[in-house]
Amino acid sequence: MDNFFKILISILILNLIIHLAILFYKNYAFVIEYITCTKSTWNPKKDRFRLFMSMLSFVATFIFTYDLLKSTELSLWDLIIYLILIFIIQFVTIYVNFFPLEKKGKDKKTSLLEFNKTSDDEVSNIYEFLVKDKRAILDFNSLIEISRGNNLEKKIKWIDLKGMKSTADSRSGQITYGYIFDLFHENFIKDGIIRLRKDKRKEFINFIIKNFSKNDQQISFESLNKSYNDWIPYKHIE
Repeated sequence: MDNFFKILISILILNLIIHLAILFYKNYAFVIEYITCTKSTWNPKKDRFRLFMSMLSFVATFIFTYDLLKSTELSLWDLIIYLILIFIIQFVTIYVNFFPLEKKGKDKKTSLLEFNKTSDDEVSNIYEFLVKDKRAILDFNSLIEISRGNNLEKKIKWIDLKGMKSTADSRSGQITYGYIFDLFHENFIKDGIIRLRKDKRKEFINFIIKNFSKNDQQISFESLNKSYNDWIPYKHIE
């Protein structure tokens, strides 16, 4: 019994260390954002539940460990129950932190378009440019999701009057889509978006429509498709 008790205590202490490691490893973006007051990849909608469950499991494991150390008389069945509870908590912690929590569905991610694994630093640079150059009204996490091919709950408001990568506003004063195409071509879509055909082209156009608005207005398929026909990639302009 004493040996079993010592083994159980060792497992609990090891679990506490593992929980702390997981808590920091999977939520470091929140820690950085909270301490430095700067933006990070922390996404409250997706990560808040993960952080809550990690903290809850850590507290539960700590309580079990403290209770066991304080107890003087425990039966073999008590120890077995504690051990089962520990494994359940450990399983929940690992599942919540290392397996996707989003519901799988057709609306979550594009199927024909293959997205690059754009780094957070690259996305951060793009975000700063879009905001500084008044191309779009958006938050950092939305751009992260877009770069990974995920659909948004709230659309990015596109307000670009410059188009492509020029510095002057368009003469017509109309919002242009050229830089959206450049953005996906150079940064987000693997092998770019030149000469997209049929279903792949339709999916790309619909992806833009679903996640972007023309200021406060809905983007029409016809106008965006026409703009795509007229678009010349920035690097191909001589």
